[in-house]
Amino acid sequence: MNKGQASLEYLVITAFILLIVGLLAAYSFLTLGDSLEVQKAATAANRIADAATVIVAAGNGSVSFVKVELPNNLISSSAIGNVISIRLSAGSGFNDVTAYSEADLTPAALPSSPGVYSLKLEVVDGNVVITQV
Repeated sequence: MNKGQASLEYLVITAFILLIVGLLAAYSFLTLGDSLEVQKAATAANRIADAATVIVAAGNGSVSFVKVELPNNLISSSAIGNVISIRLSAGSGFNDVTAYSEADLTPAALPSSPGVYSLKLEVVDGNVVITQV
C-alpha cells in the first residue's frame, strides 16, 4: 500500500464519520425543538387548569387572570369539560398536550395562534368561563 492510497482512505473514513455526526446533530436539534415546544404547551395548559381548580373552590363570582405563552407550532387549543387541550404540529405528525382541572370548564376556544396571552377565568354558576383579555 502506498502513502497516497492510505491518506485517501483516511480522508474517506474521516468524511464518513463527519457525515454521520452531522446527521445525528441535525436530528438531535430538530427533536430538541419539538421537545421545547411541547414543554411550553404543557406549561400553558397546566397553568390554566391549576387556576381553574383554585378559583372554582372560591365560588361563584371568583375571578383569576393567567398569562400563558402558546408555542410557535400551535394548531389549536380548547377547553371542554374539565380538559384543556393543545394540539401542536411536529416533524412526524401531531403532538397533543392535555391538562385536567377539577373544575368544569364552559366550552371555549382558546387562542389558536402562537404568542403570549392574558386569559380571564371567572366562575359563573359553578363553571369556569375562560375569555381572552
